[in-house]
Amino acid sequence: MKKVLFFCAIALCVGFASCSDDDADDFKKTDGVSTFTMGGFLLNEGNYGTNGHLAYINRKTGAYTDSVYYKVNGKMLGNIAQAITFANGKVYIVSQKGENNGSEGLIVIADATTLKRIKSISPAALAEKNPDQISVLGEDMYVHSTTYGKNYTSIYALYRIQPDGKIMTIAGGEDITNLPMVVYNGKIYAASKNKEIIVIEASKIIKKIAVAGTPTGIQIDNYGKLWVSTEGDFQGITRIDIRNLDNPVATQHKLEQPIGRGYAHAPAFGVIRNKVYFCNGTSTIYKHDFTNNQTSKMVDVATFNPNATINYNGVSVDPISGDVYYSGIKSFEQWQQNATFVFSDSGVGLVKKWEFVNKNAFPAGMFFNSSF
Repeated sequence: MKKVLFFCAIALCVGFASCSDDDADDFKKTDGVSTFTMGGFLLNEGNYGTNGHLAYINRKTGAYTDSVYYKVNGKMLGNIAQAITFANGKVYIVSQKGENNGSEGLIVIADATTLKRIKSISPAALAEKNPDQISVLGEDMYVHSTTYGKNYTSIYALYRIQPDGKIMTIAGGEDITNLPMVVYNGKIYAASKNKEIIVIEASKIIKKIAVAGTPTGIQIDNYGKLWVSTEGDFQGITRIDIRNLDNPVATQHKLEQPIGRGYAHAPAFGVIRNKVYFCNGTSTIYKHDFTNNQTSKMVDVATFNPNATINYNGVSVDPISGDVYYSGIKSFEQWQQNATFVFSDSGVGLVKKWEFVNKNAFPAGMFFNSSF
């Protein structure tokens, strides 16, 4: 939601005879996509004061389907769509301002395969709180919010929302920044503003893991390794083995290039198989090979499209294909001139696979069901 600083699916039956007219209409509206399991979602915030929308990119064909949530459900996402998580066969989408001109509310829950709407909620406790991140433990939602004080200072909070609607504030949540949280082994890991990673279980902070700098992103891999990018006192990437939480083992690599996130709500990097991709909000994407402790410049997106030079909300990596996703805009005033790219890694550089021109709208990030 950096722009605030500048501007104050479908259940298709196997037997066609049993398909309903609604199902057939949905299938047509979504360009023939009946389930959303073969790619990733590009979540767009929308311009400030407008509704967000969700696009779907097929990882095998490069087919781009715009506004898939609206096409399936007939309702727009809420005002300033900000974050997505997947759990329990569902997708949870958070919008900072919620209902706007008949749109969905602050939190919408849908089937993760078909995007069919399950419910939309706007808890009174979150009104005017700008919810911006969400994680799920069991059936409980943990929602982060950011409000602003004097001189636009950030005021953070974390809430637990139970299935019966009961809401409680997590003590210590005021130290958790507005970066995405990750879940591993029944615990939430969140970035702190105090050079540490906060671990939450059953509504309580149970541990704090010190890191050398200020976190700009956290990710979890499939092997019990927590990846943390940092700036400030330590500019680099840290891999922490959290399989034994009583004795987490950290390995640090210092980077020459900054790995910051600016005002982004997305991690400053994407990671797959010991390879870390980042761009520090610019059009130049780097890869750090953690195995060999080597960093290489992979591509300058500006060589393909000068209207995508301001990266908006980080670089993402498809956990299945390993492809690298980048979305950029020309400027905050000329945001309608933009592009989203999908690159493959040739080993010596990033090769463009697909480019989608003037499709995004302040992209909040790419999200993959298999990442959660």
